Amino acid sequence: MLKRATMRLAQFDQHIRGDRWRHLVRWGYQAMAPVYDVGARLLLPDYQLAAIELLERLQVRPDDRVLDLGCGTGMVTLPAAERAAWVAGLDMTPGMLRKLQRKATQGPERSPALIQGDARYLPLTDEMFSVVTTSFMLVHLTAAEKLQVFNEVRRVLVPGGRLGCLTSQDSVGDAYPTTEEWRQWLRACGFHDITVEDLRDVYRLVLATCAGEET
Repeated sequence: MLKRATMRLAQFDQHIRGDRWRHLVRWGYQAMAPVYDVGARLLLPDYQLAAIELLERLQVRPDDRVLDLGCGTGMVTLPAAERAAWVAGLDMTPGMLRKLQRKATQGPERSPALIQGDARYLPLTDEMFSVVTTSFMLVHLTAAEKLQVFNEVRRVLVPGGRLGCLTSQDSVGDAYPTTEEWRQWLRACGFHDITVEDLRDVYRLVLATCAGEET
C-alpha cells in the first residue's frame, strides 16, 4: 500500500504539465534533493533493486556507453557506471546532479559525466550511446513530450542500441501509460522488439531496440 501511494504521489503534476509549469517540477525536485535517497529507501525499499534489474535485462556490457535520462541522484546511473565503459547522466535539476556527484566521488565506480539539460532536446551528438535508460522521469511529461524524448533517444542511440525504462504499472495511477500506449509510442519513433513486463507489485520495465543492426 505504501509503495502504491508513493507512486501515486509521483503524479503530483498530472494536471499541470507542459512548459508553463515545468519550473514547479524542477523546484519540487530541487527541494527534495537533500533527502531524496532517504525517502526512497523508506517509501520504495526495493527501488534500487528494480533499477539493477533494469540494467540486467538490458544486458549492459563493459563496452557499452550508457545515457541515463532524468538521472536524479543516480539510482540507475551509479550501478550502470560499475558495468559500462562510459556513463552520462542528464537531469534538469542542479540539486539532484550535485547529490549524484557527491555520491559518485565516494563510490568505487567510475564517475559518470553529468549534464544539466532537457531530455526533449538532448545536447548530444548522433549515435553516441549504445544504451539509454530512464527511471520515473517520463511520468512528468505529456504524451507529445514523451514522443519528443523517444525521438531524441533514437537519434543518440547507435543502430541496434537498447532503451530501457523503469516506471510503474498503469493500475497504480492514470499518469502511468498502458502497455499498448508504450508499444504505440515506441513503434511510432522507430523502435522494435518492444517488451513491457511487470516487476513485483508496482514496477514495470519497458525495453526496446533502436532500428538497425544490433551492437
